[in-house]
Amino acid sequence: INDVHALRSKLQIIQHVSPELMRSGVSVKSAYNAASLQMSGIWPEFQTIRTIEVSHGRLINQADDAEGRRVVVIGREAAIQLFADRNPIGEPLRLNGLTYTVIGKVRQKFQDSSYSGRDKDKAFIPDSAYRALLSERYVDNFIFRVKDTPRVPEVTRKVYEVLARRL
Repeated sequence: INDVHALRSKLQIIQHVSPELMRSGVSVKSAYNAASLQMSGIWPEFQTIRTIEVSHGRLINQADDAEGRRVVVIGREAAIQLFADRNPIGEPLRLNGLTYTVIGKVRQKFQDSSYSGRDKDKAFIPDSAYRALLSERYVDNFIFRVKDTPRVPEVTRKVYEVLARRL
């Protein structure tokens, strides 16, 4: 996680950066059904970078992460599986045995690529809550968005340089 903090502080051309901690096969239970989902622990900026928008409720915010709130944004298909046609907002959801509150449902979107599965099938929680739930020390990956798109190759090189200096 310190690497992601270093990128944020050293490369001002990066508009947004977020770690992503991932776990597949997470046991998820609502009052109505159960599922095994992929879960991602994220910073709020992740949602901007990945264009995660909600049809109901709200997204994860800075206060959620800073306070380690047990809140979850669930994908559209995950919501259907867990709640059928019920509104999931405000409902409790058990993730690996701990209770979280559903704060958002991802809107339907066209997603033509994915590196770890479709957003419609996932659960997103604040990075701090993920670390508390699963005691993870290391980031699976991180994503970033630059302020000036034509400079992506240059910024990517600078990201490697910053990370290399940290070794």
